[in-house]
Amino acid sequence: MPFTRFELRSQAPRGQVYWMLWAPLFLFLALGFRSLLMDGCTKGAFAGMPIVEDNASQALASGTGAFAVGTRALYDLQDANLRPPMPSLRLLPATKVPVPFTAPLPPLGMITVHGGQDTTLEVWTPNTNWGADAHLRVRQGNIASALVRFEAIPLPPSAQISKATLRLFVVSQSNWRRLSLMVYRVHRPWDEASATWWQASDVEPWAVGGCDGVPDDREGAPLAQALLPGRDQSFEIDITEAVRAWVAAPESNRGLLLKGEGKAPVEYVLASFEYGLTDRQPCLIIHYTLPTSTPGPTATGLPTPSATQMPTETPPPTSTLLPTETVTAGPTPSNLPTPTASISPSKTATPTPSLTPTETPTPGPSPTLMAGSVILRTGTDTTLHAWFPENNYGNEARLTLRQGNVASVLLRFAPISLPSAAVVNSAELRLYVTSQSNVHALNLAAYRLQRSWDELSADWHRASSGQQWSVAGCNGVPADREGAALGRVVAPSAGNWLEMDVTSAVRQWVAAPEKNHGLLLKGEGSVSVESRLASFEYRDPAFRPVLIIHYGLPYPGPSPIPTGTIVPTKVPTPEGTGTPRPRPSIAWTLMIYAAGDNNLSEYLKNDLRLLENLPANPNVEILVLVDLANNYSWRYEVQPGGNYTFGVNKWFLGEVNTGDPATLSDFIAWGRQNYPAEHYCLAIIDHGRGTAGIARDETDGYDILTAAELRAALRDATQDGAWKIDVLHYYACLMGLFEQAYEVEDYADYWVACQNIGWLIPLYERYLSAHQVGANTTPREVAVGIAETYHRDPLLAEALRDISVLDLRRIGTVSQALDALAGALSANMGRVRPLIPAVRNATQKLDSRDYFRISNYDEYLDLYDLVLRLQEHLPDSALVAVTKELLDALEDFIVVSYHDDGRGGVVGPSEQSLAQVHGISIFFPPDGTTWDYNHYVAHRLFRFTRENTWDDFLVALYGTKRPPQAPIEVEWPPMLRP
Repeated sequence: MPFTRFELRSQAPRGQVYWMLWAPLFLFLALGFRSLLMDGCTKGAFAGMPIVEDNASQALASGTGAFAVGTRALYDLQDANLRPPMPSLRLLPATKVPVPFTAPLPPLGMITVHGGQDTTLEVWTPNTNWGADAHLRVRQGNIASALVRFEAIPLPPSAQISKATLRLFVVSQSNWRRLSLMVYRVHRPWDEASATWWQASDVEPWAVGGCDGVPDDREGAPLAQALLPGRDQSFEIDITEAVRAWVAAPESNRGLLLKGEGKAPVEYVLASFEYGLTDRQPCLIIHYTLPTSTPGPTATGLPTPSATQMPTETPPPTSTLLPTETVTAGPTPSNLPTPTASISPSKTATPTPSLTPTETPTPGPSPTLMAGSVILRTGTDTTLHAWFPENNYGNEARLTLRQGNVASVLLRFAPISLPSAAVVNSAELRLYVTSQSNVHALNLAAYRLQRSWDELSADWHRASSGQQWSVAGCNGVPADREGAALGRVVAPSAGNWLEMDVTSAVRQWVAAPEKNHGLLLKGEGSVSVESRLASFEYRDPAFRPVLIIHYGLPYPGPSPIPTGTIVPTKVPTPEGTGTPRPRPSIAWTLMIYAAGDNNLSEYLKNDLRLLENLPANPNVEILVLVDLANNYSWRYEVQPGGNYTFGVNKWFLGEVNTGDPATLSDFIAWGRQNYPAEHYCLAIIDHGRGTAGIARDETDGYDILTAAELRAALRDATQDGAWKIDVLHYYACLMGLFEQAYEVEDYADYWVACQNIGWLIPLYERYLSAHQVGANTTPREVAVGIAETYHRDPLLAEALRDISVLDLRRIGTVSQALDALAGALSANMGRVRPLIPAVRNATQKLDSRDYFRISNYDEYLDLYDLVLRLQEHLPDSALVAVTKELLDALEDFIVVSYHDDGRGGVVGPSEQSLAQVHGISIFFPPDGTTWDYNHYVAHRLFRFTRENTWDDFLVALYGTKRPPQAPIEVEWPPMLRP
């Protein structure tokens, strides 16, 4: 049915009686449409915004059908068909109006269901019920599992589900290990308040403890599975199949069983329905479409009750709201499809006046829009303070606003990525007020910024290093900011959210991303007062600045479109796609892979900013992929002065997993494709440990790049060695193992690494400042220059440090000589075994265990020094000859090795020595009882052990017997900061 408007006409003198008769019906209509509007406009899925709670036990007749809502169901409805304006009504004689048929467009909707029941089943507490607990626990080994059930799924009866996902939040984990979450459909009814490991409810036990009976308790095959992320992260699992079944047969909805699966002991804690923060509780996100109805050729007026019918207190049972499912093709004020409404008669009604459509709009040229939303929670911000004009507050957890032009705030959100055809309907800025100086209200004004600025150098006088504001405090109009305020609001009291409409600014930023310099927030008023707001660095991400954007998208045609998930997320601009900009081949492309999603986040952020202070060098391109904490990752081409154009030389990525080899491989391939050069240098910066790996990403479950994954990434990026990386630098602790170098020998020429604990300094800014890399600079010169810069840095003058450069093209000769030595030692084990303790005790060790104290318990030994000690102790000339061959090979392999003694680390006054460091280490533990040893000799760590007999020598020496208890992996070393 097309859009219909009803009007009300009364005839005197019966008008007063007529209104009395129909007052209950009109009241029912008004309440029904009010409920409809509230349901359609609720945004409960967004933190801090209202959530509708419906405690009615009966179905609510609304939209296109009854929404059955349980007594605990909290739900959020984003349905493009359920947001009508309040219609006006008039009574007219019943007539038939021909209505031309037009094929309507399929409506699209999304709901988020927030309420339900959940509990934990734990074998360690088999008789304890955890239904009231704020957490759900899952642990591998069938120790702890969780039950989750959503009590009601409020969908229109004709809805077709396109996708349904379960969203959960990880509160904590017992250690860094990964855990897979297996999701099963539950078959047996259970009770949240009484379910335990043994009991489904007070009156019914599980067939097998822990809801493990198949098929009585649960299904045997998992519905879905997912690798759990790290703490403080939410994740989604596709459970479309189960939700479709529950909607088709609600009595089959017994919920889900969540089980942990993994080899290593670890427990993950998830937020439950009782968790304190609503936006972290479990929720069910359902995307659906509604089939279009086929209206008949005519619209028959519906009779209304006669004027002689007396009103009653109970509404007639047949007076229900029946909005049609037809969508108008013309635009509406909200850019959303608008449903119509008709009224069915009561059984005793006399067909006198009736409701008849009076308007039939024709399709207009504007497309119908479907709704979407994006929430941005990352960006840059700082305070400009007139009382402290030289101070930069870019790393502060709070922003300060004070009237009288004393303290203002700079705020810029990460690039806004919307579908290309999106129309921004509204945009709202939300800031959390953490404190205020007194009871007076602070007036806040927002201005669009007209120039770029730097979070870590902006102050009262400067927009960035070397760039002054036109007028101090970003007060120059129009050079610094616009003169007219974008909007004004009164800041609320502490503990509340400040909300401001910034639609016009966001529309401009979407249309011209290069103009997104952010906002200036200024306090106004004559009364002295100061408010402090949570910044992007605030400790709890839930209270950081938020930008909520609602937009519309045109349907591509009258047939249903694939309903992809429209969720609040940051969509990175695709990089390396399309035609790369033409550029001449340059001498060097330096690629920096900075894995800072850990405690190095702020250090790396600051160090990389220093690269922007370098003058332009036509011979060098600097590319960066940096992953910082709080889902804040970028890929960019370093620009002198930090003058970036988003989408051209800088791209926001949201969260990337630097522990995924595909992330590294894609970065290298992108850099080579778009920035071709004669030579390439790749630096991987992060924590490291030789037998474990590098590039630890704490957001993604403490994932790391193992040796095998590093090899896979470089193999893919170089097309299996079709081209080589000229200089590969592992800028991390303890990565100078021969086994690590051997892993990547086919894909790089020169290798730079530290054998011992490393120090994080702005190394590449220092190197490029001190060395003029030109068109004729060789890979060997670059590698040695990097190592020399690190060794001679003034910040490390008193530090225990080492760094070396190796020529990977010569590693094959070293491996052959080492294999010969290992074979000779194994063959003469009877004579060699008594000598090994003295040899090992005398050999230079690296700080691979019990950090900041080098001892015989350390597992990494300097390979060159080890061979020297063997040469001194071996009993015959034949064995000595084998050692000489290896020493000769090592001398060709090691290009340079720098080392200096000093205080080791940050604890204790004792001096440690690296006097016998020569540039490359090897794994040689004190015995065969460590975690690393058992994995090493089982060929689980390195390709080297499968192709060399060094591990066979260790087995001949120590055997393969495991320790009495399961070995524990050594903790990671710190990357030190001078």
